[in-house]
Amino acid sequence: CVCGNTEQRDFVEALGHIDADSDALCDRCGEKTQRGPASQDENGVYLIGTANQLIWFQEFVNEGNADISAKLTADIDLRDIHWIGIGTKEQPFAGSFDGDGHTIRNMTVSYAGDTNDALYCGLFGSIAGTTQTHAIVKNLTLTGSMDFQMAGSGSYAFSGGLAGAVSLAEITDVTVDVAISLEKTGTRGSWAYLGGFAGRGDRTVFTRCENKGDITGLSNVAGFVGGNGYEYNRAN
Repeated sequence: CVCGNTEQRDFVEALGHIDADSDALCDRCGEKTQRGPASQDENGVYLIGTANQLIWFQEFVNEGNADISAKLTADIDLRDIHWIGIGTKEQPFAGSFDGDGHTIRNMTVSYAGDTNDALYCGLFGSIAGTTQTHAIVKNLTLTGSMDFQMAGSGSYAFSGGLAGAVSLAEITDVTVDVAISLEKTGTRGSWAYLGGFAGRGDRTVFTRCENKGDITGLSNVAGFVGGNGYEYNRAN
């Protein structure tokens, strides 16, 4: 396809350029593209309107820039991208992420292998604020799928549609519709803590949040949060 073609150009403008293989060419149309960086508004908030900018943001956070803020400016399609979560166990996301009413579609996470380490998979791998300043995720709809084929003997999955683990955070007006499946292909390993929203939640308040996705797993599996302490505030 060619971006100069009106129909194709409209399609790319609607969904954004994709460069999943990092060859500086759009996987949809072949046009030269560049992954990020996202621009910032007058308050220093990163404005994210394409899949490439979201990938750039994920990489920027995971490189050590965890306490930053972002806001979506458009719906984003992650089709054909193997998603790696924003924030890691060692470098959890500690800032603010405002979906501004937009949808991130077709997030795809898959793993088949023999690792024994916790996975920390989701749109966010790990979220952790502080007692003074909670991390924030709000005003977002997320759809997609997660599939795990585990041959290793690990104890914890720590994975969920929104986040693998979340601590000291406020999650508000977020809807998750992610189908999650974890199967053990080896003879050992419990791979506990799998949730529609988060695998593990600690000192976190969820307000007006909903999970619509199906989830199957092995141990400590829940439609919302796989385990540990959290609050689900329906009223406010």
